[in-house]
Amino acid sequence: MLVHNFIFHYVDKTGESASGQLFLRDSVLPESALISQLIEQLHDRFDDATAPARGFFNSDEDTYPLSRWLQEYVDGDVDFAGFSQASTLHLGTLIPKSDAYSGGHVLFAHCSQGVTDYLYIAVLQLHSGFAVTQELKVVPSLQLDLNRLRMTARINLSLWGTDGESAPYISFIDGQSQVPFAEFIGCNEAPCPSTRCGQSLPTHPGDQNE
Repeated sequence: MLVHNFIFHYVDKTGESASGQLFLRDSVLPESALISQLIEQLHDRFDDATAPARGFFNSDEDTYPLSRWLQEYVDGDVDFAGFSQASTLHLGTLIPKSDAYSGGHVLFAHCSQGVTDYLYIAVLQLHSGFAVTQELKVVPSLQLDLNRLRMTARINLSLWGTDGESAPYISFIDGQSQVPFAEFIGCNEAPCPSTRCGQSLPTHPGDQNE
């Protein structure tokens, strides 16, 4: 898995503010073996997920702007950090709709496997674990939880760019139905009854996939 761009932002909704706090990173993280391993694990965990929902971008880019910002990144009009910052700020506007959402680390990764390009967007939580120091002492350790992907989207950029609406190019996991993550992505359900996109968004003229 080749990682082209990778960045984290953080959404904190543990305080008193209903809208939470956003902590945005200014630039992408430099390429490293550790980041490559993280994306490999995320990719494998996503592939192992049970029947992720599938769908397409909603065509109303004013209401669901992520696809417009993503197109600007693909076209080279904005850099990856700018695209991810705008997207995370948009996620922040949706947070008050969910009392259950406590925030998390928001991962954005543009990567490729073979000739296929993907965009991953995942809201990841931390879970407690243990580590052993050089002095062989046991200490607590907080780690990203990749074993329970609750809010994760994988967008097949190659399919989106070439086939349009002929096949679902968004795969989607939403383990917290009260969180407006489907609305954040702007994902409409696929027409096949065996594949759903979590929460169907309001449809607009031209949104129906024949």
